[in-house]
Amino acid sequence: MGSIPLFQPANVTSTVKSLMQECLDDICLERLRRVAGHNRVSLIENHEITATEAALLLRSGLNGRVYSTAEKWMLPHWAIKKSQKQPIDGTGFVNDTNRNWTFVGGVGTKKYGVVDPSGLLTVLPECGSLDFWVQNGSEIVFPALEDSDGSRLVLISPEDQVLEWKHVQSPVEFTRLIYHSSNGEHEYVYNEILLKNNSLSEALMTFYVALRPLSVRGVEPIESLAFNLEKRHLYANGFLAVVLDKDPDSVVMTTADNTSLPVSLLGKATHLDQEFSAEKGLATAVLRYNVKLAPAASKKFFFTSPLSPIEDTADGPVFQPNPGARDKTVGSWFDFSQSTTKLTFPDRGLDPTVIQAKATLAAQAASFVLPGNNLLTGASWQEKSRVLSALSAVGGFNLTKALLLNTASIVADNVEDYDPFQLSPILWSLLHYHLLSQDDSYLKEIGPLVGHLVRALGKSIESQLVVPEPAPLEDTTMDYAPAEDSPSFVGVDELLAASMGAVEEPPPVEDVPPPPEPWGLEEYVTALWNLSALGLGIEACRILGDDRELDDLSETIEEYEALIRETAGSMSKDTNLFSTPKKQMQAFELITTVSFLNANAVDSSLLEKALESVNSNLVTDNMLRMLEPNTKASGHLGLRLAQYKAQQKAEYDVELLLKRALEFQDLFYNLPDFVDIRGGGGSWGSGSSIRAAADILLLIRAMTMSRSGENLVILPAIPDSWYTSTTPLALEGLPTEFGPVDIEVGASPNQHQIEVRMKYLPEEILIHLTTLFSLPMMKVFGGGIVERVKDSESPFIKVVPLSNTVVVTIHR
Repeated sequence: MGSIPLFQPANVTSTVKSLMQECLDDICLERLRRVAGHNRVSLIENHEITATEAALLLRSGLNGRVYSTAEKWMLPHWAIKKSQKQPIDGTGFVNDTNRNWTFVGGVGTKKYGVVDPSGLLTVLPECGSLDFWVQNGSEIVFPALEDSDGSRLVLISPEDQVLEWKHVQSPVEFTRLIYHSSNGEHEYVYNEILLKNNSLSEALMTFYVALRPLSVRGVEPIESLAFNLEKRHLYANGFLAVVLDKDPDSVVMTTADNTSLPVSLLGKATHLDQEFSAEKGLATAVLRYNVKLAPAASKKFFFTSPLSPIEDTADGPVFQPNPGARDKTVGSWFDFSQSTTKLTFPDRGLDPTVIQAKATLAAQAASFVLPGNNLLTGASWQEKSRVLSALSAVGGFNLTKALLLNTASIVADNVEDYDPFQLSPILWSLLHYHLLSQDDSYLKEIGPLVGHLVRALGKSIESQLVVPEPAPLEDTTMDYAPAEDSPSFVGVDELLAASMGAVEEPPPVEDVPPPPEPWGLEEYVTALWNLSALGLGIEACRILGDDRELDDLSETIEEYEALIRETAGSMSKDTNLFSTPKKQMQAFELITTVSFLNANAVDSSLLEKALESVNSNLVTDNMLRMLEPNTKASGHLGLRLAQYKAQQKAEYDVELLLKRALEFQDLFYNLPDFVDIRGGGGSWGSGSSIRAAADILLLIRAMTMSRSGENLVILPAIPDSWYTSTTPLALEGLPTEFGPVDIEVGASPNQHQIEVRMKYLPEEILIHLTTLFSLPMMKVFGGGIVERVKDSESPFIKVVPLSNTVVVTIHR
């Protein structure tokens, strides 16, 4: 089933589970239930489906056959590429080598479409995908069949998120533009077609718009089609699929396995089919436009698809495409770009990657963090915290704040329903944003919720700190009282008093709760989140002037940190701590959580042991492998490992991991979730991964800047070549606890120079340098050098800033 995400239930770590639950949204589940009637897929009650049932298959009439060259137009681009390596058989065809697509979304929008390099566009999976074909004489140009030298969909610029496909059929130039647009609460994806006659004589052009039961993932079953000529609406499965701004010359409805379709389209007969159904779910609609262009003239056509289901019975005004939608979209992306950090690198190939990563966060964060406004669905909040942290780290404050206020509102409405440990990553996210934005009005707005969450978390932590005292031993010795004090007999009065209840019964023995189970690795990682969230929470309460129980909470956090240190020490002695694939993945979670939270409470011997396990069992050729439930390679998890390496100042390892991950970026500058090492394409998960986007931005931050207590650390793990390149490294407006910071590294004919500009001064600045520089030759302006630290891998100078601009020069 083409659009069903692969999900295999397994006893694996939270990171693995989060990465595996890609997009089982309500629409997808409803479609599965309907299609199950055709015995093509079954859905387990708890929304889990087996690997075979969930495999992204081309089914029905599209598999189990040999395709001639003339028939391959029926397949999506990824299937054509894969068929060149292996035949399509009756078991189906899974897209596990070319999951390379990009999103079509807007800044902060709730939904987005996806499109592949050939232009196959999926807006609402329930409605299949849109494809555009061009007639060239007696042939039809199918973009999916174009070779690497042919026309391909391109991203004009990562900064405006408009995609373009061009085809020149002299003298007419055909241009297709794809972009997202919003109208109030409604979101749409536009296909804007521009035909331009470059000659001084009249010209003719024919193009086709096809609604197909295919996508970048596989089959998107379409069982019914309907066309409303008056409204210019085309419906699929009872939902609005596309709105036209001009009448087509012909509408043909058939099935996707109709091999004679191209021949019938080229015929002169005119069809205006209005309804069609197909039990196999392969219904296909093709609209034809015959366009006559005056000399040097041009014409525009708009095909608009809603990103939310609109049923064919829905009332309301008829939607009309807005010719100014593209300008509005480009303007919103320009505003986002201007409001976030400006990052340029000596390796200019990294520039568009980073810009696209910022755009990926802007377009996908809302649906990733709060899918359907549900707090705990989708990815884990540890993963969501990474996305929100990355968005804040590049200055995307407006979007981050909106998402967090929405999150806070949802938590506040049902706060008693959640386990405080369950909410600690949410509390951390709420407060980490304030740490970077310094937005005190935001903190004041969420203050009452923060106060409640901090104290609830503190009480839950206290329950882990209390070790029940053993019950006092019962005294079984005989009490020999003096004879004169002991009655020699029991009289009637005593018996009567006992029968009336005057003699007290001994109290019942209370059950002593068993001592808490020792922590495993998963519980230990949870404890690190609890510790970090509580620390930020106590500081936030101080800023808010909410000092209730703060002394007790401060004592609690000290005891909890001591428990974490003690537990780490005992764990490091366990010879079987990382003995299984599951535990090895937990070792990865441990070290990457430590680097992300900048946790200092973990024993170094435990981290060294965890890193050794990761390097030995999970890292191959500078990529990280997930071993359960089956082996997958991930470049972006390598970026996550590189963040830990950056914290260790291991810049050489960081550079290798970064370069390896970038080998798998696609034509749109996206990184996939998982990769096919041999083919270079995405093998599983999303082709435009929001996790990968967050990880590369967090890595760039870890490489260029960090905090150590009240000190600012500059350039802890950049490649040596960045110091000496004639193309400067320029980072402008990096959010920090000390306010925005600018960093620039450049070289002139006479000297190398590092410039740091700050709004507020830290106590000291630690500026790391390449071993190619001589420490005694350093000169500093705007500050004083208090220490020069020679290190074989990462030497640095310690500077006390005396002005808001500190410049380090090194003569060449």
